[in-house]
Formats: sequence, structure tokens, C-alpha cells
Amino acid sequence: MSVTTTPQDILYAAYAKSTKNSPGTIATESTELLQLIIRALRGLYALAARVNPSFFAQRASIVSGDGIVTGLTIAKNVGAVTFATNAVASAFRVGGVAVAFVGSATQAFSAAHKITMGKWGAVLLQVTQGATTTLATKVVASTQAYTSAADAVAALPAADTGYLAIGHILIQAAVAADWDAQTDYLDNLSTGCLSAQLISYPPTTTGWRRPVDAESVWRIEADNGTVPTTTAGTEVVVVPFDDKGAEAGKPGVYEFGQQFYGAGNSLDPTSGTLQFFYSRRPTDPATLTATLDASWIEQFNEALILEVAMYLALKDGRPEEYKALAADRDNWVKQYIMFLEHATANERRRFGHIRRINTQTLVPLASFLSGPAQ
Repeated sequence: MSVTTTPQDILYAAYAKSTKNSPGTIATESTELLQLIIRALRGLYALAARVNPSFFAQRASIVSGDGIVTGLTIAKNVGAVTFATNAVASAFRVGGVAVAFVGSATQAFSAAHKITMGKWGAVLLQVTQGATTTLATKVVASTQAYTSAADAVAALPAADTGYLAIGHILIQAAVAADWDAQTDYLDNLSTGCLSAQLISYPPTTTGWRRPVDAESVWRIEADNGTVPTTTAGTEVVVVPFDDKGAEAGKPGVYEFGQQFYGAGNSLDPTSGTLQFFYSRRPTDPATLTATLDASWIEQFNEALILEVAMYLALKDGRPEEYKALAADRDNWVKQYIMFLEHATANERRRFGHIRRINTQTLVPLASFLSGPAQ
């Protein structure tokens, strides 16, 4: 059955808890009390994440971020207007797609990229994935004239949309002639070129962003596009960031800054897609007349109603009323916890152990609520 309860329904029921409640005067409904209901609902979902993680569950396919997996090797072609890139495939992530680029012994520049005589300029190298993987060059302006190498590098443009920056070429034009990419060489002391440095960017760490609505991630699996694991459904374990070898025999990731990274062992994922299974936060109702989260169990609306009634009593200076309401709320939350504990009672397990739910940990479950009975 679909959820039909709205925040307005919760408010009407909360007002009815006391003849002293004055609707719309003790607290503003559309802002203050709506946010109160949102916070209370989030607290009940957070509580569920500890008691029964798979109850308000969600699955999301997360693609690793863009970056360099194995860098490009670039070199000068003596006496030629081209440069060389490695024949062995380099690996990148561009636009969430794994890109393998096999270089060319005669890589051409995309344009003339002129640099004024005696001055400095820098040319960005970038790759993209289309029908074939291509390498393109880009500059900040058609003619560069920087007085130092540092200024030229600082002015390098960002990669184009859909491209990934993988290196750059730093050039000082000859004293007596401009440098032109389509007519001049990269050889030091050649016509148009006083010096040139070809710089390849090192590999970067690409990771998987934590799902934005995740309250608690409790399982990660490989997908068809996970590298190097090719079997979809293979569990990817989470290890501590300060002990990345804890499960060296299994595919593993560690979390740091809400981002998951391959732990660096031979089986650990380096790119591609991972499946995240997690306890989610509720979808917030946008207005008083919008329905609550579609997965909410309406038989426990009373817990939300009492949260609002408690808030009104406390704000209106009625501590004895607040105490009675809080005791009632606590009882409803206990019923909610009991429901979560036995919601799926016929689960079969291969092994004989019994899953016991510990509801009295260092942070008690009541801490997810606005406050216990006084």
C-alpha cells in the first residue's frame, strides 16, 4: 500500500494532543515544524540502519571517477614536427568510461599553437573517448608570450568537456624566431625552439563516491565493468585505510573522505562500476502537503506525531506535558524497534549462527531521537 500521510496530517494529530496547542502560533508550520518532521523521520531511519540495515535498503551503481590509471610516455621526434607517444596502451578514466589509448610514433599537434620568439608557452595534452580514443593538444591562446616557464605552466587551460588532461609540453621559443607546432621541431636549439620539455602526468587515484543518500553502507559488490574483477556479484570488502593489506586475498577498498578507493592489492578494483548496498535516508517531503517517504511504515506515525507534540509543549513552557508525551513516544519507538527486529522472521542461513541485535551499544538507540522522557 502506498504512503498517503503528509506532514500536515502529522501536525493536525500533534495539535490534538493538548488543548493548549494553538495551531500556527507556537511554531511556524511550513518551515519550523516541517523541518522538525524531516529531522524526526531521518532519526527513525538512522535507528533502522542499526537495528535492521536491509529494511530501508537501496542499491546504487557507482562509477569510478576520472583519472590516469597508467600514464602516457611522450618523447621528441628528432628533426620532425611531430612527437612520439608510447606504443603500449595507457589506461585512463574519461567521463566514467575506461579508456585504453595506444600512442603513435608520429603524433601531430592539433593546431599551430604559436609562441613568440624568446618567450615561453605550454601545450596541454588531453584524451577523449569517441568512436576511437584520440589525443588532442590545446593552448590557452593562439599565440603565447610568457616571460617564464612557471607563468606558462600556470596558464595551462583546463581540459575540454569530455577530455582528460594527461600531460603537457613546455617550450621556449628561439631568440630570433617564433615557434610554430606545424612547421618547427621540439629539438633543443633548433629553428624556432630554444628548448622543450615533454611532461607526462603520473597516475592518479580514482575512487567511488559514497551514495549521496546513504545512511550506512553495508555491502559492496563488483559489477560487469569492475577492473580487474570480472565476475559480477563478487563481494568487495572494506578495509581500514591504515591497514590496506587486511584482506589482501580478496577484492578490497578503503573509505577516506566519503570516497572509496582500491586498497592497492592485486585483486583490488582500480576502475569501473561498483554496486553499493546501503541503508538509505528518507526522501524529504518538500511541502506540508507532500507525502512522507514512500517506504515509511505508517503504523508508526504516532512516533512522529508525539515528536511534534513534545516540541510544541517544550517550546510553550509545559515541561510536565512534555514528560508525559516523551514517555509515550519512547514506548512507540520500542514498538518500532521490535517490528524491525522481527520484520523478516523466516530468513534461512547456511550456517547455524543466530543474528542477535545489540540495541544497547556505546551510543544508545534513544540518541537518534529528540530527547528521552525527563
